[in-house]
Amino acid sequence: MNLDPQKAQIRTQLFGGKGSVATWNCLPNSATGPFTAALWCTLEPGGSVGSHHQESDAEILLCMDGEGEISVGPHTQRFERGELVYVPVGVSLSIHNHSNQKGLHYAIIKASVDNG
Repeated sequence: MNLDPQKAQIRTQLFGGKGSVATWNCLPNSATGPFTAALWCTLEPGGSVGSHHQESDAEILLCMDGEGEISVGPHTQRFERGELVYVPVGVSLSIHNHSNQKGLHYAIIKASVDNG
């Protein structure tokens, strides 16, 4: 995967958070369900992604590098290298990068959920 900085989508104050998040879409356009997105993300030092609800897709987040915290619903935990977190549909999510010097690098895999 080529993480060319010029190909990143930069989102600032995402969901009311602080700072910016660079995202790269890793899912080929030809991909079919159940996966709807695969993103590599870098949250800038001291940044955050504000609380938001998972409206239509469940998510799995995997921290690749850095130190922060992640809140899923009412539960908050450390989010550091190797941590894998599941976020069901309808539940809130927020992320905070505790470092003021290093980015927080993580992947997000989204998948549609068949409730039938």
